[in-house]
Amino acid sequence: FLSAKYLSVLRPFTGFSPVIMPYALFMALIGIYFIYSVAHFMGGILSSKIEYIGNKTLHILTWHFLSFKILDMILVTTHGLPISSMVSMYHLPSDMFFEHGWVLYTLIGVSLPLVMLALYNKLFSLIKKSIL
Repeated sequence: FLSAKYLSVLRPFTGFSPVIMPYALFMALIGIYFIYSVAHFMGGILSSKIEYIGNKTLHILTWHFLSFKILDMILVTTHGLPISSMVSMYHLPSDMFFEHGWVLYTLIGVSLPLVMLALYNKLFSLIKKSIL
């Protein structure tokens, strides 16, 4: 294991002293074990939903920016802001309208691309049935 002689070299970069380093390592391992336990427990409950989202990651990554812009447009129009506030490459600050806006952006950024994909698949299957 690392001795105090080698850890003292890292002290200016990490802010940890050799005495605190084992405690920090122990707490990191406890945190990893906790996250693993929660994931294992929730695996039975949410595994199919997480697997579905994981399989559709490319679609989510492709369309999440458009989803953010749609949400920005709704927020700008409902709050009476000028449309020029949407010109930025990035979306509006998530706490501009309410405290935990990132939750709404996360839900919209994941769910709207999945809804668009489901509508596309439904429309494609209807067209395919009408042709055949």
